[in-house]
Amino acid sequence: MVTFTLPAPLRAIAQAHPETVYAALFRAASQTLNGFATRKLKAELGQCAVLHTHNRRLDLHPHCARRRTRCAAPTVAKTLRALPLQRLCSGPVVFRARMLQALQLAGVPIPIGLPPKWVVDCRRVGRGEPALQYLSRYLYRGVIHERDLLDYDRLAGTVTFRYRDAKTRQPALRTLPIAEFLWRVLAHVLPTGFRRVREYGFLHCRARRRLVLVQLVLHVLVQAATLRPRPPLCCMRCHTPMIVVAITKRRQPDG
Repeated sequence: MVTFTLPAPLRAIAQAHPETVYAALFRAASQTLNGFATRKLKAELGQCAVLHTHNRRLDLHPHCARRRTRCAAPTVAKTLRALPLQRLCSGPVVFRARMLQALQLAGVPIPIGLPPKWVVDCRRVGRGEPALQYLSRYLYRGVIHERDLLDYDRLAGTVTFRYRDAKTRQPALRTLPIAEFLWRVLAHVLPTGFRRVREYGFLHCRARRRLVLVQLVLHVLVQAATLRPRPPLCCMRCHTPMIVVAITKRRQPDG
C-alpha cells in the first residue's frame, strides 16, 4: 500500500480549491506509480485509490492511499519486494514535481517555501486484505464515529471526542469549541459529485475483460458477496414482525 501525502503548506490551498487539488492528487499519484511500473517493471499496475482528508484529531491532512496490484513476471515481482519504492523511482521527488505541475496548469496559487521532500509511504501488506479493511473503514464510518463523541458542555460551548494517538496508539481526548468542531467536520465534506474512490489500470471499470484474464491466469477464485437479510418491520406495540400489504402515498392538502 502506497500513501501520498500533501505537505502542510498546501492544506490551506486544498481547502480553498478542493476539487482541483484533490483531482490533481489522484492524477499525480497515479502517474508516479504508472511511470515506476513502466520503467522498472515493464508491467501494468492495478490501483485502487482512496482519498483521505483528515487525521485522527480531525485536522485537515489530505493524503491518497493506494492499494496496488502488480501483474509482472516472478523475477520482476521479487525485485519489487526487495527494494522500497523511494529507492526505485524517487517517489517523493517525482510525486512532488507532478503535483506542482498539475497545480500550475490548473492555475492554483502555489505557496512559497514548500519542503523539498514530500512523504510517500510504501508498505508491504501481503495479499492486500489488511489494506482493503483499512481503506473501507474510512469510507463508511464518516469523519467521526458517534461512539467517540463523549461530552457536550452546553455552558462552555465545547465538544469532547475520543481518538487514538498515532504515536502512543492509546486513546486520547480532545475538546474543541462547538463552532470549531463543526467547522472541522464540514471541512472534510467533498464537492458534489467528487469520487473519493477511483480505480486505475486493469482494475478500472473499462478493463473488466483484462481483469478476468488476469484472474484466470493467476487462478483467482472470486466469491460472490452475500447480502445481509433486511431486518423485519415490527409493530411498535407488540414487536411482532409485520407483512407489508400495500404502500399508499400521503394525500396532499388542497390549496
